[in-house]
Amino acid sequence: MIAECFLVVYIFLYFCHPIYGIMNEVQNQVKLPLSNLERKAERREIRLNADFFSLFDNSEILDAYADVVLEAKKVAETISVVVSFEGEITVPCDRCLEALAVSVRGENALSLRFGEAEDSDDWGNEEEDVMYLNRGAGEADLTVYVYESLCLAMPIQRVHGDDAEGNSLCNPEMTKYIKDS
Repeated sequence: MIAECFLVVYIFLYFCHPIYGIMNEVQNQVKLPLSNLERKAERREIRLNADFFSLFDNSEILDAYADVVLEAKKVAETISVVVSFEGEITVPCDRCLEALAVSVRGENALSLRFGEAEDSDDWGNEEEDVMYLNRGAGEADLTVYVYESLCLAMPIQRVHGDDAEGNSLCNPEMTKYIKDS
């Protein structure tokens, strides 16, 4: 009886609770169906927002939007995927901790292969990104790959710039504390 109650609560939360519905919807956008690739190339345009980044425990990202294009085609036994993106991610400024909008743009190539990585001839090849899928997989979940591509496109140092006179655009209250210390 108790196990049945837990099951009902789990099903309710998974399918009916709004945040879980959003998570599934966002995650499904970044999953690439593999069955159609035998006949034609796949192109998918996705607009990601803060809901996408909330799937990951990255408290650093305050807000975001990004237009992502996934292009996939099958070449022999490999599926070639190109991930192009452009957008803006809001993070705290490294200097004053105020919100800072950072532009991101990039294009990354990924090869999807079936089988085990250890069985491959190119194991340890760092020239290209390779994701191994189980044989017979119906889709490739590119959620983590897209997330990492967007995060790696952000600059290492994120600070507000300077105005025309060379004065920092950071929060003056915070910069006052920095200068005093």
